[in-house]
Amino acid sequence: MLAIKLGYYRKQDWEKFISLIDDKESMHSTWYEWHEAYNKSKKELEKQGFTVIKTVVDLEKLIEFCSERKLKNIGASRAQFIQQT
Repeated sequence: MLAIKLGYYRKQDWEKFISLIDDKESMHSTWYEWHEAYNKSKKELEKQGFTVIKTVVDLEKLIEFCSERKLKNIGASRAQFIQQT
């Protein structure tokens, strides 16, 4: 079975996370909306036969990752970070 890492943002980190990202306009308005979408994606991937690995995002490490690579903190960069953690 193929495994996929899915980034997970903790509720207590949400406000800080939003303040750090460069694509706020494409992100969910609240953690609850995001969490609902996360669960939906997770279930869909599992239905397709994937094993989903919940990967809690360490915001400090994410900042460092983007900074070292001179990347904007956008969805594609975060996906790259999650796959490497």
